[in-house]
Amino acid sequence: MAIANENIFESFFRNSVEGILIFDKTGKIADINPAAKELFGIGINADNPKNVKDLIGIKYHEELWDICNRLLDHTEKKGTGNTLVIHNEGNREKNLILGLHLNNHIKLQENRYIAAFVTDETGRWKEKHELRQSHERFRKIFKYNPVAQLIIRESDSHIIDANNKFLNLFGYELDEVIGKDTATIGLDHCKECKVKISEAPDEHHIDNACEYDAQIKSGKVINLLQSYVLIKLHDVTHEIWSLADITEQKAAEGELKRSNEELEKKVTERTKDLANLLEREKRMNELKSRFVATASHEFRTPLTTILASAGLVETYARRMDTEKCLKHIDRIKASVELLTEILEDFLSLDKIEQGNVKPNITSFNLEDFAGNVMREAESTLKKGQSIEYSLTGDMIIKQDHNILKNTMLNLLSNAIKYSGEGANISWDISAQRDKTIITVADNGIGIPFDDQPYIFSRFFRARNAETIQGTGLGLNIVKKYIELLHGKISFVSTENAGTSFILELPVIN
Repeated sequence: MAIANENIFESFFRNSVEGILIFDKTGKIADINPAAKELFGIGINADNPKNVKDLIGIKYHEELWDICNRLLDHTEKKGTGNTLVIHNEGNREKNLILGLHLNNHIKLQENRYIAAFVTDETGRWKEKHELRQSHERFRKIFKYNPVAQLIIRESDSHIIDANNKFLNLFGYELDEVIGKDTATIGLDHCKECKVKISEAPDEHHIDNACEYDAQIKSGKVINLLQSYVLIKLHDVTHEIWSLADITEQKAAEGELKRSNEELEKKVTERTKDLANLLEREKRMNELKSRFVATASHEFRTPLTTILASAGLVETYARRMDTEKCLKHIDRIKASVELLTEILEDFLSLDKIEQGNVKPNITSFNLEDFAGNVMREAESTLKKGQSIEYSLTGDMIIKQDHNILKNTMLNLLSNAIKYSGEGANISWDISAQRDKTIITVADNGIGIPFDDQPYIFSRFFRARNAETIQGTGLGLNIVKKYIELLHGKISFVSTENAGTSFILELPVIN
């Protein structure tokens, strides 16, 4: 039976596809099967090597005997053993990496031996080596990445690793952030990103990076652009955060926005100015047209009267009809006076616009002033018309006598002109402590509502006054006079019911 068992073992030993090496505590090789010989690069028919060190080389000898001694001294349990990985220098052709699996020691004829199974570990070792290299490459890429990055454990938001760019950006040392919650160093998910991460697959890029303000270690606040990638590390989901400092970019964007707003504002202002210039040019053209039409009409009428009356005077002079001659001479005088008034209006407006009219403030008696104005105005009253005036308050005021006189004559002249025969015109002066209020009111044709916004414009004539003699300059001149005196002018008017003009002049001390 023993012989049969020996034959079976011998057959197994010789024909095993796995290399088997048996040696004693001195390293002397008791036997080596063909598979082991082939792995060590020894010819099958070649003599067996004498000692293990001849197979594995000196550099692995110490490590080998450390394992063997533990097995021989029973400090290693049977079946556990250890594996020694060696670069087989004997098999240069194949350059194999071998594994010596030292699992057991055996007894043969009272002698103890070590049994080592020899395997080709080349492929596995290369895979491990490539994996280590890959891991090292990843470490270097992560560490020296020009983009600040963190590796975060997804379950508790704790920082697992941080690269150099992040540490430099935030001013931390690596041991200050490892194991810390992101919120403790001023970082956190925005709400939208939290939702996206919770809904994302295990390994997925999270779209739509978020922007927010973060405080770095120094206390400075910076603008961050942050994006996420989910990855699996040892079956645990992690997030890789990529962060960029966009403080300068945001500042540049803000400056660009302000510049654009300023540019838009300037363009709007220039456009508005241009529109105003165009409107002004249009208005000036209209005023020129009105001026030509008004001047032609207003000059033509008295000139025609003068020409006609001069001819009649000549005719009546031959007949020695003195009464009719005097009548037409008066008409000529009136027409000349009218021409003079028209020219005075034009000259007054020109002087005001050229800045040649300056208020000359003097003290004068209001009662005397009103009497003089009344006498001039009454000479132009129509049949049956009358002026009723009232004067209250201080009798002595300080104002420009001539400007105020011209203003009153203009307003009273308009009231007379645009009221019918038999109409009453009221003129009230109230000299109060802080201002003087003057009102001129009539019950004439009034001013149409649509024309009222333009009544102080140069050459403007209300549509119900176009057949009545006038240049359209009077109220424009009055308004400019009142402005020279730092006063205000307003009016209330209803078509066919009359108009009231109200002046407010400040008291001058």
